[in-house]
Amino acid sequence: IDGSIPTEIGDLTNLDRLRLDGNNLIGSIPTQIGSLTTLEQLWLYENQLTGSIITEIGELTELTHLFLRNNGIDGSIPTEIGELTGLKRLRLDGNDLIGSIPNQIGSLTSVVNLLLQGNALTGNIPTEIGNLETLTNLNLNSNELDGNIPAEIGGNDLVLLRNLDLRSNDLSGTIPSELGSLVALTNLNLQNNNLTGTVPTQLASLVDLEDFRLYNNGLSGDFPPGVCLITGLNPIIDCADYTSASTCTVDGSTGNPSC
Repeated sequence: IDGSIPTEIGDLTNLDRLRLDGNNLIGSIPTQIGSLTTLEQLWLYENQLTGSIITEIGELTELTHLFLRNNGIDGSIPTEIGELTGLKRLRLDGNDLIGSIPNQIGSLTSVVNLLLQGNALTGNIPTEIGNLETLTNLNLNSNELDGNIPAEIGGNDLVLLRNLDLRSNDLSGTIPSELGSLVALTNLNLQNNNLTGTVPTQLASLVDLEDFRLYNNGLSGDFPPGVCLITGLNPIIDCADYTSASTCTVDGSTGNPSC
């Protein structure tokens, strides 16, 4: 299917699912979609849509799935996104979104997957993300986010979080020790940032961790031995960051730095 999404789509007021993904649709998302107030799933991903995310999206309060990934959508994420309190899966990755992540994202208290990677988002990571108790997958990689990693992400509320991917941003400061509270975490990727300081010993509490990447930061000090004892973990780190060769060696068979 090609062409644009017709404005008449707004007349389908009893629609609960709209799937137009994987086509060649162009143009912007019509504001009339905001009239589909019974809509539960909106799948427009993998098209060639442009323009911004309509503010009328906040009218779709029954929405559980919003997939707009892999288009050419630009502009900022509207604050009205916070009205979608029943949303479980939000995928805006692979677009041209700019501006900051709105604090209202912290109102999505049912969200499981929050994927915003591969855009040009700037500013700080909102501390309100720490409110998302049902979150299992947070991916903000390959943006232009700066500032510190908020300690709130490592608060006791995100005990279901399994994937935390913040790589390839402009994040600075130290790795918060609070990340050690993310007891369900299996993937932690912080590589390609400007992080400094030492790796917190509290990360040894992440006993389910399988993939831990810190490469290309400005870290210093010894790599915590307790982290190396996590069964099945192969950390990808930069040995040049560490002062003691005994705590950071290169695996000759893979070429990867390891414990």
